[in-house]
Amino acid sequence: MFGGGIGIQEILPIAVIIIVIFGARRIPDIGKGLGEGIQNFKKALKAPPPQEEEAPEIEAKKEEAEEEAKEKAKEEATDSK
Repeated sequence: MFGGGIGIQEILPIAVIIIVIFGARRIPDIGKGLGEGIQNFKKALKAPPPQEEEAPEIEAKKEEAEEEAKEKAKEEATDSK
């Protein structure tokens, strides 16, 4: 009943309705806009995600934590000798 996809008998009435609604002059513009939208969507899918920069406060706290960890490691190394 519904197998076989879309044939000419389905496409023709749809095309007539589109021409009546939008007019023959606007259809190329609509197609162009649709094509550009699809191209931009594909480009966005292929592009790598943008890198977010962390807030300066977070970076400063990270650096402090790393320095403290290094100092503790040095103290433990000297204490174990």
